[in-house]
Amino acid sequence: MFTSLFGDDISSRPLVILFPDGDFIAGNKEQQEIVNWCKSLTTYGYTCACVNYRQGYDNSIPKEGVNQAIHRAIQDGRAAVRFFMENQEAFRIDTEKIFLGGNKTGAIVALNTAFMDEEELPNFLNTSNLNCLDCSGNLF
Repeated sequence: MFTSLFGDDISSRPLVILFPDGDFIAGNKEQQEIVNWCKSLTTYGYTCACVNYRQGYDNSIPKEGVNQAIHRAIQDGRAAVRFFMENQEAFRIDTEKIFLGGNKTGAIVALNTAFMDEEELPNFLNTSNLNCLDCSGNLF
C-alpha cells in the first residue's frame, strides 16, 4: 500500500488498485514495474495498492484451466475492492473514486473485475466448482 506524498490533511483520497502481470502462473505485487507505477501515482495524490491474485492452472486442459484461473483472479480482485470499501476509514479512501489497473494479465484481471457481472459469464466457462464471482471463500 502506497499513500500520497502530500500532507496528511486530506480525509480521503482516490484509490488505484493495480494487479501485476504473470500469465496467471507467476508474478506478484512486489514486481518492480508495478511497484514503481504505484509509487508514481502517489505523487499525483492517489493512494495505491498492488494486489496479488491466485495463480496457476491445469496445463493438461489449457483452455479450461486458463479460464478458471481468470475466474479465480476476478474473485480475488472483487475481494480486494470489497476489502478497501469496508476499510475506507483506515486507509482514508474515497469509495466513489476507486480505479483498477494492471499490466498484461493484470489488465485482464482489472477489466474483468470492474466490468464482468455474474450473468455475463460466457457459457463455455466451467465455473461449477469455482463459486460465484463474489464468493471467493475469503473474508471479503
